Formats: sequence, C-alpha cells, structure tokens
Amino acid sequence: MRARIPVIPDESRADPYRHARRVMASYDRMFEDDASAPSQACLQVLCILGLFERPAALPLVDAVIKGPPIAGLTDALLLHEQFNNAVEKLDALRLLRRQREIGGETLAAHPLVREHYRLSLLQRNATAARQGHHRLFLYLRESTDQMPDSISGIERLVQAVMHGCKAGNHREALHDVLLLRIMRGDEAYAVETLGATEMVLSALSYFFEGGDWGRPVSPDPPALQGLNERDTLMVLSLAGRYLMATLGYSSREAERCYTRFGELAGQSENPAHQIPFVYWKWWRYAYVGNCDESARMATKLLSLTSTAEMSEFRIVGFRTQAATAFWLGDFRLARGRAEKGFAERDPSNAPGADRATALRAARTFLNEPAINCLVSWSLAQWHLGLPDTARNGITRAVALAEDLGHSHTHAIALFFCAMIHQFRGEKEETGSKADELIDLASRCGFSLWVSGGLVLKGWADVNGRSSQGGSDLLVRGMKEWRSAGAQIVTPYWFALQAEVCIERHEYELCLDSVSQAMEIVNHSTERWWEADLYRLRGQALIEYHGGKDEIQASFERAIEIANSQASKSLLLRALLASRESGKFIDTRARLEETYGTFTEGLETRDLQGARKFLDASD
Repeated sequence: MRARIPVIPDESRADPYRHARRVMASYDRMFEDDASAPSQACLQVLCILGLFERPAALPLVDAVIKGPPIAGLTDALLLHEQFNNAVEKLDALRLLRRQREIGGETLAAHPLVREHYRLSLLQRNATAARQGHHRLFLYLRESTDQMPDSISGIERLVQAVMHGCKAGNHREALHDVLLLRIMRGDEAYAVETLGATEMVLSALSYFFEGGDWGRPVSPDPPALQGLNERDTLMVLSLAGRYLMATLGYSSREAERCYTRFGELAGQSENPAHQIPFVYWKWWRYAYVGNCDESARMATKLLSLTSTAEMSEFRIVGFRTQAATAFWLGDFRLARGRAEKGFAERDPSNAPGADRATALRAARTFLNEPAINCLVSWSLAQWHLGLPDTARNGITRAVALAEDLGHSHTHAIALFFCAMIHQFRGEKEETGSKADELIDLASRCGFSLWVSGGLVLKGWADVNGRSSQGGSDLLVRGMKEWRSAGAQIVTPYWFALQAEVCIERHEYELCLDSVSQAMEIVNHSTERWWEADLYRLRGQALIEYHGGKDEIQASFERAIEIANSQASKSLLLRALLASRESGKFIDTRARLEETYGTFTEGLETRDLQGARKFLDASD
C-alpha cells in the first residue's frame, strides 16, 4: 500500500478528468436503466470496488459479499455464478481487469472508476457503503497478525483503519488498531522501528474530514462514532508532529493541524494542552527565520511551565530558550539556559522511569528536550572557545539519541554533530556524519534533514574527494532546504558555499553568496554565523580587487561582531584572516592574545593555522 498523505490542493486547476467522468456517468445510467439481475450484479461489483483505494484482493471482496446480503451492495451477488458473470462482463467492457499478483488474484479498476462508484454508492445508499466498510474492517482486523513486525503487516492494519473510519467506527479504529497495534502505545513501533512515518500519516488522515488536516471528524450518532475531545487532541498532536517531520515545519498541512489544535486547547480546562501548540509556534517561527517571534514563544513556554503542576514540561521552556539564544548569537545565554535544562533532567540519566519520561517528551515535542539542551550547549561551547568540549558534547548527544530509540531526535543530533565537525574543519568526520544522517532521514521520511545532510556532505566532498560533485551536492541540498520553506540555518549554508567559492577562485560568486546571506540575517536576526560572513566578504574582496577601506571595514565588522558575541572561535578566525591579508589591519598582537586563551582544540584547523602564522611571523 502506498502511503497517502493528503496535501492542500490547488483549487485553481480545472478538473482534467471531466470527460472521463462523463463517460462513467453514461455507464452508470446504462446499468441503472436495465433492472435485470445481471446488470444489477455488474453495478454492485463496481460499487464494491469503490470501497477500495487500490486493486481489491479477492479475499477482501469475498469478505464483503459473504454474510447476510447488504441491500444495494451484495443482494444481487448471492450466487458465485452471478459474481463471476458480472466480472466477465465488466472485463469485456474494460471497466475492470482480473489479474494475478504475488499476493494472489485481484480485481483492478482505474482509480476514476473506483472513485465514481464510491461516490455513486454514497449518494444512493450510504448505509450500504458503511456496512461494506465495516465488514472489511472486521476482516482485516481479525486476519492480520496481532502485532505485525513487517511493513506488509502494518499495511494491512492501515487498511483496517481506513475501512473502520469509513464505516464510522473511529474510536475502535483509533484505539484497537492504530494506537495499540500500529504504534504499540508509547513505543511508536511503526515509526521508530520500521520507519513507516508516511504510512502512519496515511492512517491518521482518515480521522479527518476529506483528508483536511484542520477538520477532525466529529461524532454524528448513530452513523459515525467520531472522536471525543481527548481523542481529537491526541490525533491532532500525532498528525501535527509527523506532518512537521515529513512535510516541513512550516507546511500548510502542519499549520492547519496545529491551528485547530490551538483552538481546541484554548477551550480545554487542562493548561497542559496549550504547551504543544505554543511549542509548534516556536518551531514555526524559528523555521522561517523569525527569531524575535521565536524568542517570544520560548519565553511564553517557560512562563506556561513555571507552575508546580507543569514542572514536567519546564525543560521544554529551557530547551527552546537555549536554541533561540544560540540563533540570535547570544552564546553565553544559550549555554546557561541549556544548563538549566540539564538541572531539570540530566540526559545521561535515563534508565527506567526517566527513560519513559524522555520517550514521552520526545514523542510529544518531536525531539527529546534534554538531548536538545545538550545539542545547544555543545554548539555554544564551540563559539565560546571550547572546540573539544563541543565535540565531546555533541558525540554524547548522538549516542544518547540513538540509545533512546527516537529517530527524529537522533536525526537532529546527527545534523548538528556533522555541523560541529565542519566548524572544526574536519572533512572526513563531517562527511561520515552527513552520510549517517542522510541514511537515517531517508529511511524515516525526514526530507528536511536529508537536504541538510546533502549540504554538509557536499562541503566535505568539495574539500576532500570530489570538487565539482561536492559543489553540486551542496547546491542541491540548499535548494531542497529552501524549497521546504526553511529559512533557519540558510545564512550558514551560504557561508559554506562562499567558502567553497573562495577555494575554487570564484570570488564574484562568493560575494553574491555572502550578500544573500547578509540580507537574510538582517531580515531574520539569525546572527550566530554573522561574523564569519564578514570575514568571508573581506577575503573575497582582496582577490576581487576591492577597495582598501571596504576590505578593512569587512574585517573590522567581523572582529566587532565576534567580540560582542563572545565567540572566541569566530574571533580567532577573523583575526587570522585579517592578519593574513597583510596590509589592512595590524592584528598580530590581538591574534596572539586570543590564541593564548584557548586551552583545548589546538589540533583543529583554525588553531593550527593561527599557530603556524604566529610562528612564521616571529
């Protein structure tokens, strides 16, 4: 079964199948005008196929036909001969095809044929349609392994969910099949073990009206069970987090889902229901590069979680504040907020009940907040002049995420692990972690992290094995990242591209990349890599024959920003570049002083370069 994630359609397009629909209507009238038993049998076979979203396996068709006759759906197919004759006639009319597949014999009809007769049955006899779906729900629920450990088994249960929802048995489909057997409760088995995120989203889509992620089904007894308030919030929360992971944090589908979640959470008497909604808003603002609004949401989260009854979620407030402070370039605050998160729950101490708490938090917020605090702490430590501490911290975060068994947390940890290796100038390590990230994210359907991995792998390949191939990979990753609506990290991507351009002596293209990055920085206030953009600009201007004042201003600005942010690592890089330029700024004494403050990471690219320059200039 191919996973089906409904997306918001483009309503401006005309129906390209309108002619085919008119042809189907002609067949419909032909069968309806002929009241004979054979014609009615043909009509009912087509209506049965309309219950399916794919070619129908004969055992499933038999499951609908067997049992007491369903008026208008199976009462003309009481004898096996009637069914076979109808199939032969429809095959001759080319309205269906009997075919053999690996799993057995199926009846296949064009999707337009199935859709036409699905709608036709619903309009003529909605009760019969629900009864047919109910029989399929019961058959698939009972004939599938209780706890399947394969994609094919999960696929059958997704079909059971689909038919259960279309039968109006929403609560049974949710609790007895989706939560109990597909997700296996907090284990999230289909996602975390099988990587079937899109399949789970396909199952969740049937709990929404017409696949509209903003309209969860409401009770309409006796025909539809629908969802109660608690189940509605649960389904919206599940769908929202997996939509973010697969379609992007700013996708319209995720926005529809969380907007409705927020409306219902605002009406709820439980304040804990507001936290996932505010967290989504924090993520969305960060994702599109609105760091100021993201900071406001982080402050609101900390306020919401400040009471004793909300203490379990307080770490989420610190996690969001640490990450936002980092994006804004306040590395000391980022480190401090991350350490406050550790005080709430040490990510290394996760046995027993603590591990269960960590998994629950990871699945509620898409990422485990204690491990994310360690990620932000490690990133800040690199800027603050502790490159080995940063490497050790992010390596620990990756190990903890892998041990926890939460794939999205693991993907994010790998992403920033590759990034810190890039900070350190380590080509092989960056490429290796990028490969791990691409593999994991591809298996789990995390398209954003695939594109991020491509950028980092591209940088590693340009600086290592393959110049042109790596450059193409980097550009492809950047394009896919931005196509997903992501603005966060983009200035850093442009900086990597600019660095590659300098290496390949493409100085005009380097300046263009830096200019685009600076425009984003000024619009978004995402300033954590701003100092290095000015350093790259100064270096490119030297080779591009820029004016002395312009070159000097670029280096001075890089030094000023790095100094104001307490980023010793970028300050060292800017001082070295300005000094290596020769005649623009006399910074040797400042470079030697800054180098002397480093107590670790002396083998990294920047520190080795500084030491070599200082030794040569003695």
